Amino acid sequence: MRGGAIARTLSAISSGIAGNEFDRRPVESENMPPVIHIVLVTWRRDVPTSALDALTEHVDALASAVPGILSVAHGPSVSPEHLEAGYEWALVITFVDSTARDAYLPHPAHAPVAALLTEWHDGLVVFDLAAPDTPIEEASRAHP
Repeated sequence: MRGGAIARTLSAISSGIAGNEFDRRPVESENMPPVIHIVLVTWRRDVPTSALDALTEHVDALASAVPGILSVAHGPSVSPEHLEAGYEWALVITFVDSTARDAYLPHPAHAPVAALLTEWHDGLVVFDLAAPDTPIEEASRAHP
């Protein structure tokens, strides 16, 4: 009953949140697996440190600002294989389901992230992956 536990957790979270349309935690159904949103970036040579610092601040605030985010990770590759194909930085967001991902795209907290990436990238790839085997019950408890 994975979905039931998640639905109860998200319902408890959303009942304590009041406000606008973005304050509703989506309820994951059995037919909607988690979605992993992957962004790979190659930076322009003239990207200032201040822009990267601002991006880090905005990305770090996403999990607490956007309903339905289970986890956020970002930074340079740490792979010993060195097969990054020129990409220098990644953002990986795990959403409880595609509804949460879809609500993130127009969310006000996403706007400055998208703007900074758009302004300073030299190459950008966005890839969303359905992850039906992701153990989201544990992630839901860790990221209320």
